[in-house]
Amino acid sequence: MQNLPSNYNLLSPTAYKFDIDRLPLVSYWCQNVMLPGVQLGEAMLQTPLRSLPQPGQNLSFDIFDCMFLVDEDMENWNEIYKWVRQLSNPSNMREEFATLPASVTTPAAKEMYSNARLHIMTNSMNANKVIEFNNIFPTVITPITLESTDVSAQPIMATVSFVFHDMKLATSV
Repeated sequence: MQNLPSNYNLLSPTAYKFDIDRLPLVSYWCQNVMLPGVQLGEAMLQTPLRSLPQPGQNLSFDIFDCMFLVDEDMENWNEIYKWVRQLSNPSNMREEFATLPASVTTPAAKEMYSNARLHIMTNSMNANKVIEFNNIFPTVITPITLESTDVSAQPIMATVSFVFHDMKLATSV
């Protein structure tokens, strides 16, 4: 009997809130997030009979995707677009980054990266866990299709893909 869980409630797919410091409009319109997978590399220990896998030292994370509704003025889409432009090869030194900073703590790095949080709620919509993403930045904004023959008037959605330096799970306070 001691192996029984203390909480029988399942994780709800709709009980979350995503916020990213640099993209408040994307946070507001967020409709779908995909929690990234985590991989631990492996090293092979050579023995006379066969190679044996051993835990490696390198941890890697999958891409973090956020699907959001695009507002009529495209302000949330533009938040991301401007950030991606700043991170890209510069065409105007005053508007875009010329080189990567040597450290993530420099003022230039603070403009390149942001921190984000994925708040996981209980089934009663109370804060339960928070997944913190450190030094996150966008790498992809999906295309937007505008179609004059679409009579269903479905809202326009876009997805932004992020990479990040680290993610940690913490209990909400």
